[in-house]
Amino acid sequence: MAEDTAGGVPEESARWRAVAEVVRKSRAASGVPGEVPYASQGQEQLHALIEQYPAANAAYNIDRVYKLSGPLDEGALQRAVSAVVARHESLRTAFRRTGGSLRRTVLDEAPPVLRTTDLAHLPAKEREEAARRAVARAAEEPFDLAEAPLLRAVLIRTGEERYAFALVVHHLVADGWSVSLVQREIADAYACSGRPVPAVPGTYAEFVARQRAALATEAGRASLRRWVRHLHDLPPAAGVPADGAIPAAPTFRGDKHTFRIDADLSRTLRRAAADRRTTVAVVVLAAFCLLLHEDYGHEDIVCVAPFANRWHRESRRTVGYFAHTHALRIRAEHGVAPATLLARADRELAGAFAHQDVPPSVIEAELARTTHGEQLVRAFQTMFVFHEGHDEIDLRLPGISVTQGLYDTNATAKSALALLVQDASPGIVCQLEYSTDLYREATISGVAQAYVRALRRIAAL
Repeated sequence: MAEDTAGGVPEESARWRAVAEVVRKSRAASGVPGEVPYASQGQEQLHALIEQYPAANAAYNIDRVYKLSGPLDEGALQRAVSAVVARHESLRTAFRRTGGSLRRTVLDEAPPVLRTTDLAHLPAKEREEAARRAVARAAEEPFDLAEAPLLRAVLIRTGEERYAFALVVHHLVADGWSVSLVQREIADAYACSGRPVPAVPGTYAEFVARQRAALATEAGRASLRRWVRHLHDLPPAAGVPADGAIPAAPTFRGDKHTFRIDADLSRTLRRAAADRRTTVAVVVLAAFCLLLHEDYGHEDIVCVAPFANRWHRESRRTVGYFAHTHALRIRAEHGVAPATLLARADRELAGAFAHQDVPPSVIEAELARTTHGEQLVRAFQTMFVFHEGHDEIDLRLPGISVTQGLYDTNATAKSALALLVQDASPGIVCQLEYSTDLYREATISGVAQAYVRALRRIAAL
């Protein structure tokens, strides 16, 4: 997480107002009500991927599923969801390609998005299965990207004062930070039903304008040069070898394997991070590199990791696709000591963090221009994701018990293999999301066991 360096400085607000004026003029120049003549670099890249591989559409649905119990006011929840959609332009945005350019169209008003289903009349066993199917459909159904909103909310009544609630947002208009923000705002609007919802301090269109302007500055060009130097000679994908033939085109079919690190080892890893004046993220990344080096022989390790890319105060309260997924590159020559890998992981994360605002698509284009067509895409086969853990639920509704839903959702994978680590209490939770076209369940179970061994080696430093 980037520290907020703006600190409410008046000049910062003035710059945001100037950007807002650029956006207002660009909307007027487009000649189409609600149309903004540009998308962000990340949106352009993701939209192009989905155009090339339509199966990727549903893989980029972000879902959150809860079980609710208590005297829920369904009307208040409907109004709360609608109020949050009205508050954020990203949740009223659709995408159309016009003359080769991707255009964003923002609706002035969005139709109600909360769909309700009553399954309480079914026998208990049928009711639970029907609820599972309904949640899976909500999570896996592709969005029509040309029709806003790219958000759906489903409320399923499963008994007297018992519900399942699914919230699904497409990654084109939101990232993980955004989905947490949406849930908190739904909860606030539900608690204050009937009160007007205040406007957001900034808009996503302002971020897009700012992003494009930043790339033209000397600082932006210097950051781009840093990435090109760092990634100019990428090795073949440094991941876990596939069990079978790699399909000609990705299907994005996937599954997940979840495992928890015991409380004692989790405490030891946190203590190791503190003793070395680094973070748990660095420690668990170093263990992942140790796994890829010692178990699979890789000496030039490349994986990608997402960064929030929310440097400015206004962006932290705005829903949108801000996150950038950047390549991390860590050398691991034969015989490298775990302590050396830890130090290199620390430097690598710090460097990527400092230069996270450069869009990956711009880096890829510059690499292709300067290195005769080399593609950054090979790094995206292996992913590392770290979450500052907490077991709290963002959707807190007064008078309602809210628990994580235990339904299987969205059986997809965005990359060949992704390691997701959450520093939760009491034990760190890990999940391997993997392509079922490439790996068998037994292989992934073996990777999980090897990762625990690597964590123990790092913890022993």
